[in-house]
Amino acid sequence: MKWFRHSLQYPTRNAPLMERGWTQETEEPWRRGSSVVLRAPFSRRAVSIGRWTSEGSEDDFHAAVGTRAIEIDSAEIRGW
Repeated sequence: MKWFRHSLQYPTRNAPLMERGWTQETEEPWRRGSSVVLRAPFSRRAVSIGRWTSEGSEDDFHAAVGTRAIEIDSAEIRGW
């Protein structure tokens, strides 16, 4: 699996200096990853460094974000 890095900002300076994190991609290949988030002292800025742990399907993505695909046939649409 490959490594990733991205920056982020906490809403407050009281956030932990270091904590575990995770991420889920919102576009293909819908990978999931785990990381360590390091915040700069006296700042809201942080960097997340981690590695992709798995590749999922579109169904895995929908489960992670709490959505579902809707399938409607043409007969149902005409009835509206």
